[in-house]
Amino acid sequence: MPTPFPSEYDGHVMASWVDFRSALAELVAEMHEDDLLTLDPVWETFPTDRGVQCFCWSEGTIRLEIPSNHYLTFEDKLTVDDEQWLVDAGLNPPSGRPGSAGDGSPAFWLDTAPRYADRIADIAVRVLRDLWGIPHPAFVKANTPGSSRALDLAAPAPTESRGFGLTVPTQPESPADLRSLLIDTLSDGLDFHIDLDGDGDPVLRLNGGIVHIWPADDEPAVQVLTTLLRGVTDRSRIVEPLSEFNRTHRYFHAELVGESLVVQHTFPAAPFVPQHLVDVLATLSGILDTVDDDFVARFGGRSARMTTDHECEDDELPEELVHLAELDPEGSGFLDIETVLDVCGQNKATLQRFIEIAHEQERSWLDNARTAITQAEPDEAASCRHEADGWANTTKALQRALAFVSRHPSTNRVGQPQLELFSPPTDPTLFDEWEIDEE
Repeated sequence: MPTPFPSEYDGHVMASWVDFRSALAELVAEMHEDDLLTLDPVWETFPTDRGVQCFCWSEGTIRLEIPSNHYLTFEDKLTVDDEQWLVDAGLNPPSGRPGSAGDGSPAFWLDTAPRYADRIADIAVRVLRDLWGIPHPAFVKANTPGSSRALDLAAPAPTESRGFGLTVPTQPESPADLRSLLIDTLSDGLDFHIDLDGDGDPVLRLNGGIVHIWPADDEPAVQVLTTLLRGVTDRSRIVEPLSEFNRTHRYFHAELVGESLVVQHTFPAAPFVPQHLVDVLATLSGILDTVDDDFVARFGGRSARMTTDHECEDDELPEELVHLAELDPEGSGFLDIETVLDVCGQNKATLQRFIEIAHEQERSWLDNARTAITQAEPDEAASCRHEADGWANTTKALQRALAFVSRHPSTNRVGQPQLELFSPPTDPTLFDEWEIDEE
């Protein structure tokens, strides 16, 4: 069994937060009147209201604010335990409503002198790390809207290039480091065209199958998974062929997840050797070759493999995906999580199946676009790319919904990206422009 990641990994992360807190305390201590500092997660898509901000009312008072449920949408709402946690951390509960007159605040707040900047920094770090669930300060974006002052929060140092060789071993320092090794190996070393899923893990197309590759969370190991069949409903029928499959491919494990037959392989990565991944993918490609009509007849269901000239017609798509497309006719992807869950339900296996179908549709339309380009049909290529973009955005909306269903509501709340936080205040309330009307 692979050995756990070295215990010093957690120590490195903690040290990074300590350094971040020190730099933040120095920055807060140097704030001047009307200075505004916002801290929020760095994500690629979709805004959210979660974050931390500090405002200097005068040279003698700095206010720290955390948004309350007055400003948080469905998927971001604080629980009763979350609210008590903020009070226990030293913040005052909301003492006013958005837009109300007076000195109260509709956010969780704390007023203190600049000399107590270390206390502000400590609370801010705990909120970012423990409430919003940001794993590392490298994922925090700091802004000073309307100010020309430079931020002193140190950016992570660039990693040194480790080069590439199929048999060159590399000891990963963390799951994130192993993920980077996987991406570099697939895209640069093996020249695969890869996509990244909602967790930043590589996804590639192999012999008509969609292959997901990711680092294990609790040990230096790589997990590889693909779906062989969908729509398998007769569990008693597959007992014998499933047992035979697992005996034949003893290093791979096939099982039924919902109505999908998936096959998975885990191999140790301490150290990581690219050739091991190459060998696994070669074997997996051979397994995909066996998914023919006879294979389907034994297990039931239908093959999950797709060819480059195939895309589902609308009447072949699940009704829920068709409904999502009708709600987002331009394929913008700006479907809120509540809407996606209302349409698709909250079953994780179903959401994962929809993600795979949407991802396959995206890849198929991209293949069609490339074909149109080679045939000198630019209008057709543009139309295919538009369809591919729509499916890509649908995939992201489904991934956000799956992440919300999967995570614990109080301890792992980061899953939505944040592009911009709060506008400069015009009165003692810092969150007025982000008010959400309560019914």
